[in-house]
Amino acid sequence: EYLQSAGVQGVFMGVGGSFDVISGKIPRAPLWMQKAGLEWLFRVLQEPGRLWKRYLVGNTRFIISVYREKYRKRSVDKLNILHVSRTMGQGGAEKIVYQLSSGMQKQAEKICVASTGGCYVEKLEEQGISHYEIADLECKKPWIMLQTFFKLWRIVRKEKIEIIHSHHRMAALYASALRVLNPRVKLVYTAHNVFYDKKKFTKMALANTVVVAVGHDVKKNLTDYFNINPKQIAVIYNAVNREVPEERYKNHTLDIWKKQGFSLIGIIGRLSEQKGVD
Repeated sequence: EYLQSAGVQGVFMGVGGSFDVISGKIPRAPLWMQKAGLEWLFRVLQEPGRLWKRYLVGNTRFIISVYREKYRKRSVDKLNILHVSRTMGQGGAEKIVYQLSSGMQKQAEKICVASTGGCYVEKLEEQGISHYEIADLECKKPWIMLQTFFKLWRIVRKEKIEIIHSHHRMAALYASALRVLNPRVKLVYTAHNVFYDKKKFTKMALANTVVVAVGHDVKKNLTDYFNINPKQIAVIYNAVNREVPEERYKNHTLDIWKKQGFSLIGIIGRLSEQKGVD
């Protein structure tokens, strides 16, 4: 990536120790060992101090991982997912949680949501999506935080959660702590806003987490201000429900302004600095 960004054109391929073998510096294994797939053993015998761990430990771990993946009872797209949001009331992030939960029911084995509650809870339950009420994630009282952590831990155990998708920085911190007790749980965090506070806290909360940024400005905020690795971040824009009748959005005042020659700029979201509108 660096060479290409610097303007170097070409194909790059790792060749390992091929040049040493071609040049005759390191001899190849006998032909019978090559045909039997034992050339790796010949190399270990040549340099046991350097290569034993790579072949005996590393390869063994790799083979075990392959077999575990191959013989899993369920396919990877049928997972149990827990969304953790501050609320499920009116709001952009809350609506995204609702849309993700309802829209991914066919792809997931089970979807659950944990929040303080709100108007979307009834809609979730109508679709068979479990909602668990937790304390406000903004609450920093130690006893309440401990209660919230153990409630989330019980949800993860009861529902056999495999992915925790956080929609709040404090939720991401809880998820990171839960992963210590459940190492197989994967973590996802959606960054809905631009922030300029809690720098160390945010970086710690997002360690070992796949981050979804809802726009390139949000990603830039994460990389430039919080120093989050760009490789952790994927930009996925929030969608608009196109099934809503077009007539619902008719505004005759805007039509008049457009005829008068004004340029119309549409912004979906609050007019605030946090949304990049200042």
